[in-house]
Amino acid sequence: MSCRRWWTLRWDRPQVLARVDLGFDTDFDHPLESVQHGHPERFLPFCVRHYRLRDGRGALLAEVVDNHQTRNTILFDPPVRTDRLVVECVASHGPVPAALCEVRCYGTSPSDKELP
Repeated sequence: MSCRRWWTLRWDRPQVLARVDLGFDTDFDHPLESVQHGHPERFLPFCVRHYRLRDGRGALLAEVVDNHQTRNTILFDPPVRTDRLVVECVASHGPVPAALCEVRCYGTSPSDKELP
């Protein structure tokens, strides 16, 4: 299902990003039944299925088209420099609003001198 929503992180100065961790809502308050009882949903409707990461200029940094996991880690090699990170939700697994619960951005160590 289309969700067409986005979340934007902005910084006062450009940041160097080597890794971004995203945490999506896979409905933690709805425990999965055991294999003895089955589960009525094949996919959890709140989970973002298709998303894109963009920098402050709108350039595409990453795209995931078939996500079903709570935690996604995106590695940038080489690291990127930006003053903004946009997480664009293209589609979720159901007819409910998709939810992004967590964004963690990691830079590089000070010893990385070859950064742009």
